[in-house]
Amino acid sequence: MGQQPMDMQNQFAQGGFQQQQAATPSTFNTGGFSVEKSDWSASTGAKEFIPKGKFVKTGEEFPDFDDLDDKPKKSKKKAPVETAAVEEEQVDESTPYKGKPSSFFVMNQDLSQATPTNPTGYTLNDDQWGFIFQYYPEYAADPTQMMCYLYQEAYNKEEAERIVNEQYSI
Repeated sequence: MGQQPMDMQNQFAQGGFQQQQAATPSTFNTGGFSVEKSDWSASTGAKEFIPKGKFVKTGEEFPDFDDLDDKPKKSKKKAPVETAAVEEEQVDESTPYKGKPSSFFVMNQDLSQATPTNPTGYTLNDDQWGFIFQYYPEYAADPTQMMCYLYQEAYNKEEAERIVNEQYSI
């Protein structure tokens, strides 16, 4: 064993290692491996090479984003479907209650639904849940306190408007 390193040094000094490396040139295209053209499609009938044990996404199943610019494939023409025009609700983004009346924020009370975070048992209807998820999703876990706050804000605004209208109506 002690003699092997000496032999390696001698080979290195004589250029033996350099000659071996020169015999198998490493290029970017081949990566040091011999690449031979093979006719695998004739034996398998496949259009492209699929490594064993690999999942392959085809163009039909998973189109590229580049294919989105191409014209869509022709299909049977269907009669155009008329959709009803959906009116968007006017929303006042400057207020926390988004222009809704205070009556919108009135919740039902069901003491069977009481929890430690909701001891009064307030429950929301579908429209109120939609409002919370749309404008205040961070309060969706326990929306009752936010609904109480929004009710107070909307009610105070309505009362202020009522008082102004009473003062100026003669």
